[in-house]
This record gives sequence, C-alpha cells and structure tokens, in this order.
Amino acid sequence: MNISIFYKEWIKSRWALVILLIFGVGLVLNVWISVDHDLRFVNAPKVWNAIVSQGYMFFGSWLRYFPFVSGIILALVQFVPEFQQKRLKISLHLPMKVNDIFRSMLFYGNLSLFAVFILPLSLLSLITLMYFPLEILYATLLTIIPWFFGGFVTYSYLSMVIVEPSWKFKIIYLILMLGVVYFFQFYSAYGIYKDSIWSLIGLMILLSCSILYSGNRFKRGEM
Repeated sequence: MNISIFYKEWIKSRWALVILLIFGVGLVLNVWISVDHDLRFVNAPKVWNAIVSQGYMFFGSWLRYFPFVSGIILALVQFVPEFQQKRLKISLHLPMKVNDIFRSMLFYGNLSLFAVFILPLSLLSLITLMYFPLEILYATLLTIIPWFFGGFVTYSYLSMVIVEPSWKFKIIYLILMLGVVYFFQFYSAYGIYKDSIWSLIGLMILLSCSILYSGNRFKRGEM
C-alpha cells in the first residue's frame, strides 16, 4: 500500500520537484559564475580578504530562500489537492491506520526534498573546494545547512496547516510557523548556528510529524 501512496504522491508532485531541482542547480551555477568572475577579473586577494575578514558570503542571499520556497511548494502541491477535492477523506478510508497514511505521505515528501536539496549542496561543496580551502567549506556548510533544515520544517509545518480542519487554528499555526522557520533563517555571519545546530535538528525532528495531530482532527471531523 505504501508503494501505491508513493506513486500517487509522485504523480501530483513530479513536475514541481523537477522545476525546484533545476532552479536549485541554477542558483549554484550562478554562484560558480559569480565567484569565478570575481577571482579572475576583480581582485582575488580582495575577495579572499572579504570572505575571511569581513564575513562576505560568496554563495549569495538567494540560496537562503530556496529551501523555504521548496518546502512551501511541495506542501501545497501534495496536500492542497487532497484537501480541496475531498480526496483526503477517501484516502483515510484505506485499509491502513490514519497515522500510517500520513507517515507515508510525509516520508515521500521529506525524501523528495532531500533529493532536491542534495544535488545543489553537493555542487556548491565541489565549487567551494575548487577555489577555497576545506575550512571555508566547513564554515559554509555550517551556515547554510540549517537553512535546508528549515526547508523540511516548512514542509512539515505547512502540511499540518493545510490538513487542519479549523480555519481558526490554521491562522494560529501559520503565524507560529513563521516564527519557527525564522529560527532557521538567520543570515548575519558565518557559523552563526554553531552553538545551536543540535537544537535546530531536535526541533526539526520534533515537528516532522506535526501533521499527525491535524490529520487525526480531520479524521474525527473536528472544527
């Protein structure tokens, strides 16, 4: 039955995932072009000094929002059709426990996000090592990986908001979601998450199944 659910979710989300993957790779290629240009034609020592001494983030600001947008888009394409077209009620009458159905849908979504995120991250790591030492790569990953954790949190939390049957609680959850996601979106310095990385991981895991609460409320018809 899980395979059937995965296939259904793939049919709904495949084009969104392809577009997100292309967009993510495009952002990283733009970083490559920008860094290569600055080092070749601007002033390599100046660029190096800006990164090491002034905290210049050569990977750009757009990459910061890519995981957040990806989480929003996947949650929308995966759960809005189910909710609007009343298909979720049909799904909940399958010969599976409600929690197992939602876990399968969430597992598909998180696995899809991982697939979308891993290629841009890998490419960015390779590009960084082409021009900078390992220490810069470590500082870069320590800075941006929490953004990608935030993408998973956005997906999980927004999925809960969409499935929630009460509009009052939808609004409350949505406001809370913005505050929670902000924890993963700081952008002031390299290594800003160094002392809180495990707390963010714990928060991400804690919220990963938040949809189960709203899903059971939806199943019971609570308003």
